[in-house]
Amino acid sequence: MQMLLRWPLLALAAARVAAQTRVSVTLRATTAGEIASDKAAFYYPSSNTSDVLVVGNDGAATGGISVWTVTGTDAVLPEPIFHKTGRTKLVGVLYGLADKDWIVTLAQSDSFLRFFDVDTQNELEEARFKVWGDYSALCGWRSADSGMQYIYIFGKKQVKVYMVHEKDNGLKVLEVSLPVVETCVAVLILQQIQTIAVPIEAEGCAVSSTLQSILYGGDDGNVYTFPAHESIANPKSRVILSGKAQIAGLALYFGVEEEYLFVLYEESITVFNGIFQPVRNIKLDGVEDYALNDIAIYQRVIGTTFAEGALAFAIESDDVTGFALAPLESVVNGLSVNLAFSPRDVTKTNGSLPTCEELSNCHGSGYCVTTQDAPACDCFAGFKGGMCGALSCANNCNQHGTCAGPNICECEEGWSGPTCAFKVAYPKFETEENGKDGDDPAIWISPVSRNLSRIITTIKSKEGAGFAVFDLEGKRLQQFAAGEPNNVDILYGFPLGDHITDLVYAACREDNTLCFAELTNNGTLVDVPGSGQATPNGYTVYGSCTYHSPITDKFFVFVNAKDATYLQYEVSSSKNGTLNTTLVRSFRGGTGGQVEGCVTDEPNGWLLLGEEPYGLWRYSAEPPADHKAGEPDENAVGYLIDSVEGNLYADVEGVTLVYGSSNTTGFILVSCQGMSAYNVYRRFPPHEFVGQFTIQTTPDGRIDRVTNTDGIAAVGTALNEDFPRGLVVTHDDVNEAADQTVSEEAAFKLISLADVLDAALLIEIDTNWDPRAGQKPQ
Repeated sequence: MQMLLRWPLLALAAARVAAQTRVSVTLRATTAGEIASDKAAFYYPSSNTSDVLVVGNDGAATGGISVWTVTGTDAVLPEPIFHKTGRTKLVGVLYGLADKDWIVTLAQSDSFLRFFDVDTQNELEEARFKVWGDYSALCGWRSADSGMQYIYIFGKKQVKVYMVHEKDNGLKVLEVSLPVVETCVAVLILQQIQTIAVPIEAEGCAVSSTLQSILYGGDDGNVYTFPAHESIANPKSRVILSGKAQIAGLALYFGVEEEYLFVLYEESITVFNGIFQPVRNIKLDGVEDYALNDIAIYQRVIGTTFAEGALAFAIESDDVTGFALAPLESVVNGLSVNLAFSPRDVTKTNGSLPTCEELSNCHGSGYCVTTQDAPACDCFAGFKGGMCGALSCANNCNQHGTCAGPNICECEEGWSGPTCAFKVAYPKFETEENGKDGDDPAIWISPVSRNLSRIITTIKSKEGAGFAVFDLEGKRLQQFAAGEPNNVDILYGFPLGDHITDLVYAACREDNTLCFAELTNNGTLVDVPGSGQATPNGYTVYGSCTYHSPITDKFFVFVNAKDATYLQYEVSSSKNGTLNTTLVRSFRGGTGGQVEGCVTDEPNGWLLLGEEPYGLWRYSAEPPADHKAGEPDENAVGYLIDSVEGNLYADVEGVTLVYGSSNTTGFILVSCQGMSAYNVYRRFPPHEFVGQFTIQTTPDGRIDRVTNTDGIAAVGTALNEDFPRGLVVTHDDVNEAADQTVSEEAAFKLISLADVLDAALLIEIDTNWDPRAGQKPQ
């Protein structure tokens, strides 16, 4: 039966007034152990006698994807089939390609899109495809017109669209500009079609096959849609459902007469009918303090436990951290139930793409279109020419590589990245493994001897939470407990009671406080009275940095929340050495996107901050002279240094400053998490973009590469023979050993600044920079 769904109007639903019913569901099956879960997907078998499968990711450093068989009788799902692909976030299922069904997944650790045969659970390694960047949602769409399979991969305000080709008589049926291999093993080949701009970073997506539409939602609480069509024209997104609460996932239930949209929030699910009236509000029963990360729907019978289908959740709670299943019965009661649904029904087609033989059918590398009654070719990404017969690579691989495929650069030695723009550097050392979830480093320059300088890092996970102190070869010297600190910075030369000392500062997420510790002259952390300073009720701390004003000689700290609200506090000490903080001002940073990393340029009085999904900003670090303490600073105006529309890649994470010999020289370094790379800018306006670098595995395999990088710190001071022109320290998310095993504990890499910056730039660096002396404002 053809569904009557018409977005935004549905005649059948419009004829009645929807009543929202509150229902509770009980978890009837869970996974064993702890899994860092983000995304779930169901596999519909081709017959009722085959196994129903639920697929889930594992976002741990040692992770991958797991495939569980769902029997309807097991309270704890049986041991899964596990595919170790490294830290993984996205999973999905594709049906009927090359007479097989496929599990598709994208790993964060190496950025490869992978395909696993559902029947054999073997990976089709030849079909691996590198998708540079950081992504948060994945959906598959099968065109009813052509029968072609597409994958939509959502990232930072963009969607990458790929076409999946099938094998045909053992040949690569692809662009003729690529070699035709008659003994090709691969049965699936990916082709990037285009990149679509969208207004948000999507956390979930769903496909309405009836309407050929892509639905997605995320942080801003709205559900958006754009048409799924076979064209390189960028479709426009529009809001179809307004909201305020952050959306964690989307799913569609395909009823007999209409489709229902399930919108997942952190602790509940709202179900909407075809005209977006809420008809169900779902809560979990018997589970305390839970957070839901994703949802998947199975509409057919699985034994008596799931007699009308099942919901699968990616869940975090005291009872289960992983995946869990609940019956759909109470949810769909009274709705247009469809227990015969099969995703294969919506993929059946006898169509094909339009042809244009006079243009060689665009060489299979573009769409045949008609313009002014004449055939023409709209080329896919990475192809050019009137018949799409020539390869194209962005920026011509920056003269550091060759264009080996559509938008695929093969880089020369010493260069990396999607367009060979990343200079390759290698670490000198790495810190000893420490703590489950590291984030940010700081470099403390010793007042006794530069060779005795220290590296301070944070452990923000509950297990082992606090600071760690390392020497310049990465040997751990001290562990210091603190309440889940996120970013760490140092206030040099602080007057604490009757002496001058250095303070380590971080925002601590355990209790939303400002955390301090004293760093003695021998590089040891010790407690300080007043070490935990409160923030306003309801404020959730995230990133932080420090500032010592060269104008007033006052000491300040900044703290931010994910909603981009910055608080600036003055730090002082009583005569007996107890710390005090006073809120000076608040302001909104960037465009309002999530923020974290920041650093101050003290001589110039600037605050440099990273807005994760968008850009790098500069603000004044000085509170206005006439500003009333504690009030919002409505006049705080930021200067955009760069954005993802320019040279940056999301997420914009760590920000650090290398001082030059004057207030106008030096460099800003910014970590781009999605690319595991770093951007370099000149310190002084207009903050010219200088270049990019990445940290790769040492040639001897002794120290692994940096992946999914977070915080960064750098100094230009000559520290010792290993770091004669300065030091860069950066977070490494996936800590790999020489034998390819992965540790669950964090590590930070130590890189010589001389290996990052070219010689022409190094001469601008002040190798005698002393943070206690600083530079005077001009």
